[in-house]
Amino acid sequence: MKVQLEQIIGANRIPFLLTNKIDVVISAMGATPERAIQVMFTSPYAALYLGVYGPKSAALKGPDGLGSLRVAATKGTTQDLTLTAMAPKANIVRFEDDTTSNTAFLSGQTDLWATLNTIAIEIGKRNPDKQIELKFKLRDSPAHMAMRQGDFGLLQWLNTYIFLIRANGELQRLHRTWLGEDMGHLEAM
Repeated sequence: MKVQLEQIIGANRIPFLLTNKIDVVISAMGATPERAIQVMFTSPYAALYLGVYGPKSAALKGPDGLGSLRVAATKGTTQDLTLTAMAPKANIVRFEDDTTSNTAFLSGQTDLWATLNTIAIEIGKRNPDKQIELKFKLRDSPAHMAMRQGDFGLLQWLNTYIFLIRANGELQRLHRTWLGEDMGHLEAM
């Protein structure tokens, strides 16, 4: 079978699955009960987490310290929803996509930034002068693949593949190579 990769923004992941524009989402999809109504998720394949990031100079340890600080977040993402629930009075500035959210933080339009750990680490490496660090963790958000409801054959194949590369150590090796840390313990679904 020939694979065709499509780059899409986060907001289009489920709509593109449901309209048959794509068959599977592989890009760090976080499983939530709301999303599971529309799509099926594989077992997790990467130990990711969501956090609020900012410059080293910003003294902040948790959501209670946000005050009037502006936090960039991508609208409708798990980090947006989690931060909103954690700190309902926070000054969250919502953007349509990750690129705009990232740019808003980097350009100083916001003081802080709610995002996935892998995105923060990569952007921090490319912008060492910003001295980006995790201020507080929002929650674990393991990466799953997603497909349309009822596509049990694909779900079974992907879960079997994840199981096998976990068992032979390949998934741990890939996790260290690409994410720079051990996978830790991930619960299978």
